[in-house]
Order: sequence, then structure tokens, then C-alpha cells
Amino acid sequence: MISNRAYAEMSTYEERLRQVFGPKKLSFVLDLLTEAAVEKSLTPKTIPIICRSHKVDGKTCESILPQTLEILKPKFPVQNSLGSP
Repeated sequence: MISNRAYAEMSTYEERLRQVFGPKKLSFVLDLLTEAAVEKSLTPKTIPIICRSHKVDGKTCESILPQTLEILKPKFPVQNSLGSP
């Protein structure tokens, strides 16, 4: 169970992601948002697993990963192969 404030923040991120990515990519970006919220960050181990589990137009979702991470960075630390936040 999450607090009212956390719920409001998640709803805000979800709406922002929906506006930026549209319905085809929403499942992928919401999975990243959920992982970030549960684990308090995204790691080099979890990001590729989530990417491989989603396809958009027959392609993996790695092409929209940088834009997604930029949206999530203000709230959730994003650790990637380029270095820590």
C-alpha cells in the first residue's frame, strides 16, 4: 500500500509518460516506472530485462529508453552503463 502523496506522484508520472509515449509504448514505460518506484532506482541489471520483455512495432524498446530515463531521473536515481546518477 502506498501513501496518498506517493500515489499522487505516481499518477503524475504515469500521466506524463502517457502523454509523451502514447498507448503503444505505455506498457513498457509503466513497467520501468513501477520498477523504479518499488526498488527506488533502475539498475543496469533490471533495465535490459524490462527492455527485452517488451516489443513495439516488432522492435525492442531500447530506442525509447533514453527519453524514458530522462523523465524518471528527477525522482528516481537511474544507474546505467554510462555511470551512476
